[in-house]
This record gives sequence, structure tokens and C-alpha cells, in this order.
Amino acid sequence: GLPIKRALEVAGIPYTAVSKNSLLKHPVIKTVIDYLTIVVTLAGNKSGGEQAWWDLMYQLDFVEEDMVNIGRFMKENVKSENITKKLYENLDTLPLSSSGRLAARLLIERIKSILPEINSPITELLSVLYARAGILPRQMNVETREIMLNLNKLLEIAANHIEFYGSGAENFLQYLA
Repeated sequence: GLPIKRALEVAGIPYTAVSKNSLLKHPVIKTVIDYLTIVVTLAGNKSGGEQAWWDLMYQLDFVEEDMVNIGRFMKENVKSENITKKLYENLDTLPLSSSGRLAARLLIERIKSILPEINSPITELLSVLYARAGILPRQMNVETREIMLNLNKLLEIAANHIEFYGSGAENFLQYLA
């Protein structure tokens, strides 16, 4: 990495360097990981995933009152083995505002459309997720170029991961953690 950076600097070519750690802090990558976490949790019928739900709900149009009602539902079901499954099955039936109901439906639809791809190699799963979770930018500008670079970088990391550790989504999530 360093010799390449030096060569680019000497040649006066602008570049952007992305390390795995800074990449994982990028909002769009966090969103991808949140969707991936929920899908892996659902497919494996595992517990956990609450934080991923909160992250995604904060991004969508849930008003404060909706968040309170969702929080109450989560608290009531905290003893349930599988909070992610409960949310997946009930989010759009909770007492929410009209914008909250729309956001809940959208979130559930996105997850539902990604779920069938769970056993695809991680690179394919990510490509499907990018398309179906509404993550890909609609038009190109400086900001969206950075988003695309980061999404492509994550795909590169996934491709390298397959080469050394196999193509499973759960395995990839653990590697990122």
C-alpha cells in the first residue's frame, strides 16, 4: 500500500485511501452491515440484532412516538429468544404514525427481498443487498462517488474474504467485527 501511495503523490495524482476500520465507520457501510446482521440473524433463527434494527429505524421516517412504541414492544419481548424475528413479524402491525407504518413496511419489504439470497456467496449477497435496500445512489456527484467507492471497497474485502475463509455471510460478519 505505501509504495503505491508514494508513487501517486510523486506523480501528483489525487487518491483516497480507505482502511478497513475507517470503512466500517462510514454511514452507508454501517447500513449494509445492519441489513446483513438482521438477515443473518433471521436466517439462522438466532437471538440479537437489536442495535441493527435501531440503526435502520433512526435512518427511516420514524417519529419519536413511533420509536417509543417500538422500544416498548422490544422491552415486552426482551425475554423472547428471538427479538429480530418478533420485530420482522410484527413491526408493521405496531401502533405507529402513518409515516412510521410506511417506513416499517419499507424496512420489512427490503429485508424480505434480501432474505432469499442468504446462502449466496457474500459478494452476490452484498450486490443484491445494495440494490434492494435502496443503498445505491440515484445520481453521481462528489458525495455519491465516495459512497460508490466505499461500497466497492466492501465488495473487494468480501471477495478477498471468500478466497481465504469461504463465502458465508455469517462468517463474513464475524470477520468484519
